[in-house]
Amino acid sequence: MSALITTVIGTYRRPGLLQAAIRSALAQSCPRLEVLVSDDCSGDQTAQVVAEIARRDARVRYTCRPANVGAFANFSQALTEVRTPFFSTLSDDDSLFPDFYAEALTALDQHPEAWFCAGQTQVVENGILGQLVTSGMPTGLHAKGEGFKLIARHFVGMGATLYRTEVLQSIPFLRREAYRYCEDDIAFRISRGHSFIFKAQPFYQYDANASAPHRQAHLDYYLAVLAILQDNFNSGALTAGMERALLNWCDHHLRKWVRRNILTASDRGAAYAEIRTEFLRIIPWAQTSAYARYRLHRAFYGTAIPLLPPLSKIKAMIKQFRPASLTQHLRRVTKG
Repeated sequence: MSALITTVIGTYRRPGLLQAAIRSALAQSCPRLEVLVSDDCSGDQTAQVVAEIARRDARVRYTCRPANVGAFANFSQALTEVRTPFFSTLSDDDSLFPDFYAEALTALDQHPEAWFCAGQTQVVENGILGQLVTSGMPTGLHAKGEGFKLIARHFVGMGATLYRTEVLQSIPFLRREAYRYCEDDIAFRISRGHSFIFKAQPFYQYDANASAPHRQAHLDYYLAVLAILQDNFNSGALTAGMERALLNWCDHHLRKWVRRNILTASDRGAAYAEIRTEFLRIIPWAQTSAYARYRLHRAFYGTAIPLLPPLSKIKAMIKQFRPASLTQHLRRVTKG
């Protein structure tokens, strides 16, 4: 029988880890699949490792770039080579739970209007299964719009998601400007116009030890947040509730970025000024929206007293912005 699902694996110089990733896909209880390994010109034992697995299982397909093009370009090109009705993505250092595809296919067959089915991502550390990443997400079918607001509150892992391949023809699946938050970006762009399914079962194992360090200090992270804001607000598809959910998501990720990377009041002020300029350019109505400016300001200064700038700077900001909500918030924080 022909394959129904393509497992897309991008890889670069990790042949040992790659073996386990491929085998986890081939061990799926739903056997109608193809594993597409896209090698970013590793120049090591990767080709031999994949060839040996493919010799024993014809469901493995291997491509290799003639030159190293980077993770984004390698993965983007691999997606153009998908030729099955469904696909999923798998990092070369992670693995799949064996019933992922069977569970997701059944759900998508029951709900042909849904564009993807996602499950839990489970962290693996030192070989021990740990926490589930997506906590609190309601299970079942989520309609467009309402699902968008859930995506803003709950992380949905790309690896734990089975997509209909028509997604690739309908939206730019990966965008370079949002690549640092590609999982959120993809989920937002799909859920603002289409329904999806979420299941409570773990589908994907994320190996915290094998994965590369998550370098939040890179400025691309906050630029990716702004790119996601820009795309969604320019789409014309957001309701007022969806706009608020997206701003809350922005607030959460900017605060996380600030906490990890900006230590001094002067650095915080400089970064805040730069991001505020971009924020108002992307969302012009924020210039007259107290709520939008409040959420942006809170991302930098509203988490705790030690993160606040000097009182003189607070007063200057209050004078500059003038929203009542910001004034009340700062008074409440400084008294606390």
